[in-house]
Amino acid sequence: MKFEISFNDGDNSSSFDGFLSFTSRGTQDGEIPPASFYVSDNGEKNVLDAFKKDGVVMDIYYMRTGWGLYDGSSTQYKWNHNLVDWEERPGDEWKKGLQIDCYADKKIYLWRQTGVGVMEAFKKLAGQFGDKADGKLPVVKMTKAEVMKFKNGTQTSFPILEVVDWVERPFPLEAKLGNTVANEEPEF
Repeated sequence: MKFEISFNDGDNSSSFDGFLSFTSRGTQDGEIPPASFYVSDNGEKNVLDAFKKDGVVMDIYYMRTGWGLYDGSSTQYKWNHNLVDWEERPGDEWKKGLQIDCYADKKIYLWRQTGVGVMEAFKKLAGQFGDKADGKLPVVKMTKAEVMKFKNGTQTSFPILEVVDWVERPFPLEAKLGNTVANEEPEF
């Protein structure tokens, strides 16, 4: 039996089961195909099929938005104070991004990513929330990917996400809240 403990010192790396990402072009090593969500954990990458099958529960109430800068080895983030007001862009190279806990296959994944495609996907998804959220969390599926072309001739793709249900917060997400953001009010 494995013993685990958290001292809530600001490092939440043990409170989730891997990093979730969307890839437009697929991974360079060919492990992950284009237009896929995948989980990376300890150097391993696996497609997260739940996005196309049963859906993924997204914790929209404790998500973050802000700016990210990739420096060649890691990404720095400067988060907004809330989900409505954007902080000033820290510099020309900084890109809009988000961070949100996702629950699928009895695991919690952290989706922390920057980029036009990610933000476009979430903007379209958020338009489906309306007054339906009311304390519940959306179950989200990816229905397809759409191509986005830029003025300079390049292109990317972004996932088309659809809310297929609203559910009470699953226990693992509730338990994680007790360990990381006790007594905080949701930002949404």
